[in-house]
Amino acid sequence: ALRAHREGLARMRAAERGVDFKLADFVEEGFRGARLFHAPDRPANALLGELTARQARRLALGRAVDLSQDAEYLGDRRAPIYPAVAAALGLAFGCGDARAEGAEGYDDYVRAYAAANGARA
Repeated sequence: ALRAHREGLARMRAAERGVDFKLADFVEEGFRGARLFHAPDRPANALLGELTARQARRLALGRAVDLSQDAEYLGDRRAPIYPAVAAALGLAFGCGDARAEGAEGYDDYVRAYAAANGARA
């Protein structure tokens, strides 16, 4: 999990070369405290809010749009985070479905997650 996280940040930094609004530093500093992505290609409002704040500062617009109280714009597809991965990364937020968080092992987790989302495992 840690290696994949480091590799993901390295890919993000490489993709940001030549881009005005870089966010890899924000992701690296804040990923443990708040969900910044729902899935690899679905940023959470916390990350979108930081992007708009950086844009507003650069363009001298005064203040950014506050997204903190809005429904998650791209949260319709949220990838679950296996509890052991969340623990290894030291995440302060849950795995994505509270009903699956107490699972004892992977098979139990998959059954609980599937049941919580209307499927059979």
